[in-house]
Amino acid sequence: YYKCGEDISGRIEYYYEQDRLKLMMHIYKQGFGNNSFLENYFIQNDSLQLKTVISEEVFFNTLYKQSSQGVSSTSVEKVVEITEQRMLFKDNYVPNCIERKHGSILSEWDQEYFNSLAFAKGVCIEDKEDILYKYRLLRKAEKKLESYSNRKPKCIFHIW
Repeated sequence: YYKCGEDISGRIEYYYEQDRLKLMMHIYKQGFGNNSFLENYFIQNDSLQLKTVISEEVFFNTLYKQSSQGVSSTSVEKVVEITEQRMLFKDNYVPNCIERKHGSILSEWDQEYFNSLAFAKGVCIEDKEDILYKYRLLRKAEKKLESYSNRKPKCIFHIW
């Protein structure tokens, strides 16, 4: 876990197979809104192969209704919009991006429906340099965070 202030905090999880790093999961909140992000970095032979980013935006719709008797009422519905982007890496780490997106009233959200949506060609939200910077930062944090196991979480950007 790390905390960089009130508006940036998160956690990083590392998954290994036979002492080789296979997956880094980075879950974080950025900003004061209701936005959260999940980044997965899939690694093969110490090389980044795939990065997925799942972002969740929650907002509220306010509904005003007036009855035939002139009585007005207000209700609020919580709406969630999920975007999943996948960046597949080929030679020279040039990403090929695909994405899917769906929004719905939270009480009607259907995860199976979202999972059934096909991916379409997408615009990469990050350039190669930004992705590699984050990847290197998380790899560096992998070693540094081992020594912070029982202490107050530090900001990953200031650990070294």
